[in-house]
Amino acid sequence: MPHALKLSIIAVIIAAVAAIVFFRTVEKSEDSSTPVGQVPESASSGLRAGSNAIYVPEQSPGKTVTVGFVVLARAGFVVIHENAEDVPGKILGESALLEAGEHATIESIPLSQEVKDGEELFAVLHQDDGDGFFDAAMDLPVSDEAGNTIMMSFFVSADAEPPMDVSL
Repeated sequence: MPHALKLSIIAVIIAAVAAIVFFRTVEKSEDSSTPVGQVPESASSGLRAGSNAIYVPEQSPGKTVTVGFVVLARAGFVVIHENAEDVPGKILGESALLEAGEHATIESIPLSQEVKDGEELFAVLHQDDGDGFFDAAMDLPVSDEAGNTIMMSFFVSADAEPPMDVSL
């Protein structure tokens, strides 16, 4: 798939998520004191689509990954995985423990190997088991209400723009 087409698809997905979040917020405002059609102040956190969310922009080749933002209902980690036939595979690295809440721009998650131009990777949210240290067997992936793992795929590209700061 050409690089420009992949970027277009990602942009459409991000726009669709933002629209869904906006319209859900507007629908909820009918039951509150916020006038219909206006977004309540509590909904001003960008692309947040629930209690847990993650966004990772396209990355430059190298041995680190920068995350755009994370929202966690409970303390946890961002774990970077290889792509194993379109599902998360081998773990390449993980963030330090992140407390519950919103986190903007998590810099330099170290990876165990260099990632190269053209690779697709996965960033998966994992919930801490309470000890503050990542253990893949104990710190399980975070799921949404439907049981889907909270993750996103992202690409490594020599043409990647430097990550922008995301305001939550």
